[in-house]
Amino acid sequence: MSKIGILFASHRKGGKSKELFKLLQDYSQHNFEIIRISDTTFQPCVQCSRCYIAKQCAKYSDDFNETIEKFKKVDVIIVVSPLYTLIPSRLAAFLERLMSTTYSAKMRHDDISPPLQGKKCSVICYDSKGVNKKLEKLICDILEPCLNYAAEDNVFVYDYISHSTEENYNNGDVSACLKYVLDKIQ
Repeated sequence: MSKIGILFASHRKGGKSKELFKLLQDYSQHNFEIIRISDTTFQPCVQCSRCYIAKQCAKYSDDFNETIEKFKKVDVIIVVSPLYTLIPSRLAAFLERLMSTTYSAKMRHDDISPPLQGKKCSVICYDSKGVNKKLEKLICDILEPCLNYAAEDNVFVYDYISHSTEENYNNGDVSACLKYVLDKIQ
């Protein structure tokens, strides 16, 4: 049984996220840690550098550190995000702070690893027409160093679960893409 962390990045509580959430009930063989961005608060990073000393974000007392702790305990992270005006603002703030804490970990502390190093990942992004490949690539490019940073030789090891081979990917069926990713997880 895999433990899967899913970050639903929609600010809306209904819509496609609700539909995808119902789909998860068919996968009782997995244990899910669900984070709904609509239920969280993430302030943007202000580059205060406090994370260099504290080894976590020490500027704000919002949901960022708690979310990171939850994701440290999962085997796979799936980000499901709508396309609003590029990236939803809370997801952008989360990714910004994840990048800062990741790089501070490696720049200042040889004794700790970036918070989410080594996690398998999948990103599914959608708009009103279905799956949005360009936004998926953008979020993947941001997540890659945060999830798979190997500082010893500065090599990125990208363990990404792709759904692009799913036949419904080109039809824009978001539910089919999530189902495909979940079926691939051992």
